[in-house]
Parts: sequence; structure tokens; C-alpha cells
Amino acid sequence: MSSYLLSWWPLGTFPRGWVAAAIWVVIAVPVIVVAGWREPPRSKRVGPPYES
Repeated sequence: MSSYLLSWWPLGTFPRGWVAAAIWVVIAVPVIVVAGWREPPRSKRVGPPYES
């Protein structure tokens, strides 16, 4: 993503680099948010699952 921004500004070799960078941001932000979610706590067992 940063390479697209760099090629758009200040180098100016890829005039629509900001579009490609914006697309990657739209893809990456939800992945980062979901990866940061906490796992739900596991329920604690009160006893053995069966009686012997």
C-alpha cells in the first residue's frame, strides 16, 4: 500500500496510486479490526461430562 502512495506522491510515476492504496486500505482495515477481537470466554465445566 505504501508503495502505491509513494509512486503517486512524491514520485508521480503512477497517477492513480492513491486509488490503489485506498482499495488496499478498504480491504486491510476490516481484517485488522476482526483480528483484534477478543475470543469469547469458554464456559467452565462443573463436573465430569458423564458419571461412572
